[in-house]
Amino acid sequence: MTILSRTLKSFPSELFLLLSLVFFLSSIGQSAQFCAKSLSEDNKIVSITPPKGVAQIPAEEIKILRFMNFNVENFFLKLGHFDYFDGKKRTLDPKRGVKAKKDKFVKWIARIIDVDVKPDVIAFEEIDKEPALDKFNREEVGDQYDGIVITGNDTRGIQVGSNYNNRLPINIEVRTNVDMTWVDKEGGSKQKVPLFSRDAPVSILRLNGYDEPLLITIVLHNKSKRSRPNDHESNRLRTAQMAGVAKIIKGLQAEFGQEARIIVLGDMNTDVNKSSEMTPLKDIGFVESLNLVPEDRRIPVNERVTQTYHPRDGPTVMQQLDGIFLSPSLQKYAVNAEVYRYRTEDGQILPIPKTFKERSQQPSDHFPIFVDIDFQEIIKAILSKPKKMGAIVLWPYLPAPAQRQKLAS
Repeated sequence: MTILSRTLKSFPSELFLLLSLVFFLSSIGQSAQFCAKSLSEDNKIVSITPPKGVAQIPAEEIKILRFMNFNVENFFLKLGHFDYFDGKKRTLDPKRGVKAKKDKFVKWIARIIDVDVKPDVIAFEEIDKEPALDKFNREEVGDQYDGIVITGNDTRGIQVGSNYNNRLPINIEVRTNVDMTWVDKEGGSKQKVPLFSRDAPVSILRLNGYDEPLLITIVLHNKSKRSRPNDHESNRLRTAQMAGVAKIIKGLQAEFGQEARIIVLGDMNTDVNKSSEMTPLKDIGFVESLNLVPEDRRIPVNERVTQTYHPRDGPTVMQQLDGIFLSPSLQKYAVNAEVYRYRTEDGQILPIPKTFKERSQQPSDHFPIFVDIDFQEIIKAILSKPKKMGAIVLWPYLPAPAQRQKLAS
């Protein structure tokens, strides 16, 4: 990928002023709009901008960054009709009968975000396309978030996406991994198929004016437990997906250094504490955030239920399928982590549903999970370094050498 940059010394002063003006004008725009001069459909810089009349929060005033993961279960709104993916191309298919999320659940989810949890960054699973997330942010949560959704591989149209508090003084480089592929040799296949059931988008968060990544997030929604041919409950595919995530992480560490602060959030569709499918991530030192809470406040493993499943012919299954995993370089900055429990408008906590009927009266079959990160400790090193002064960048895209890597097994 071409990087449109030149060193400061190589430009005459008149050209330097012109380029400075171009860069300044290119950074002005509506909140969370992708830059118009896109060098790649896969790498985009998103400028986080608060609504008119609302000030950004100075970095030195931000004490804690709260990251939340939330599978919002078929969060289809009236906008963002999904594309049907037939394995070769994406085509609009309005006949597949998507049902809109009930308004009472939309408002319930908004209350969780706006009143109860108040996260700074949200990783969503089963979200609709970007116009619907924009509508939700604008109409339901007071326009305090900028949303990012990249269309992935799911045939049902459910995407992974992210929300960012638009008062944060950051910009975000977004990279997709939607085209990573896999060959299930153990299952007897020779055909390359998409590795990720949705996508595994990478978001590189930087403080405005600084090159060094502040934090890097990867959002996942792994394959469901529906069996594939010769792959009981799709265990082999999910293991490959986690191996793919580990490979992405190693590429990021090669690019930004072993101390890169990386968070993996998502619905893993497997027991994150007990399943061997999580081994590729754990083998490179990642730890689920609930395990980092001091022992006197740590939630017992059997109480970390983030999803309930109610089969017609068997008992209810309760597991922690959702997790937030932190890299070794980030673990010391975790100050708290919790599973949120649904509650009434007056704050009364509702019991974990034991039947499908009870479950259907809640806004999702998953519970949100969140972690608090000590922001000030992270930015000490970054703020001690000089801002970008040695180069003028026409459009703020950075290289992604490992961005569309292929995984073959």
